[in-house]
Amino acid sequence: MKSYFFILLAGLPLLASCSSSPRGWQDDRYSVPMDVGRSVFDLGHMAQAERKYNEAFKRALAADDARAIHDSGYNLATSQLRQNHLADCLKTLDRVSSALNDRHWPEQADLNLIRASALYRQRQWSGSLYAARQVLTDKDKESHQQAYFFIGLDAVALDQATVLQEAISHLEGDHHAAVQANLMELQTHQFLMNHQWGQAVTMAQSLSKARQEFNDYDAMRRALALQKTAYTEQGDMMSAQHIQRQIDDSRVNE
Repeated sequence: MKSYFFILLAGLPLLASCSSSPRGWQDDRYSVPMDVGRSVFDLGHMAQAERKYNEAFKRALAADDARAIHDSGYNLATSQLRQNHLADCLKTLDRVSSALNDRHWPEQADLNLIRASALYRQRQWSGSLYAARQVLTDKDKESHQQAYFFIGLDAVALDQATVLQEAISHLEGDHHAAVQANLMELQTHQFLMNHQWGQAVTMAQSLSKARQEFNDYDAMRRALALQKTAYTEQGDMMSAQHIQRQIDDSRVNE
């Protein structure tokens, strides 16, 4: 299982695009668009990345190479997700999963993470929760930690306090900085759910600093929004207004 990490866009969790080449088989008509796709992806040109990854995906199907189908399909779906083309993303995931199942390719946890993210953004909380739980059947611990972040977010949306606590408990033992930031976000939601406004403010402040240190300003703004919610619930409208101006300044100037 390749390594990947969370990026956050428009306040929602997304996945970084991967770049890998299948072992043994080599074809420039696959590898070149994959490499170009990664380059333009990293520059933020998602439409161009989508075109290149689609080109690579078609070549992988022509070559009947399962690894290449997986990697190019994963990247294609990610680039569509980054553009908020959710219907296209889900169609791609269906096509990739079907092709991989035909070829008995078992490693699909990362595809389910993308599916969970797309469904979350469509406000299909139950579907997102199901997709995230499917990831837990994979042996890769990193994918489990990411899946539990989705499970926690879905639990908040579905008002399922027990499921939220389950997600928090599974993240508490991992001391990686990115996992700890995700944990703090879920804990902030839990404080809000329990009407513990003061604790929510304090946790959201720590969370915004953590997201800032990752240069993840979308996630930072989300943390600030949670802080604003807590201030509003406390009746501290002046502090809430200050936070909103911070959010606006960050968004306008990024």
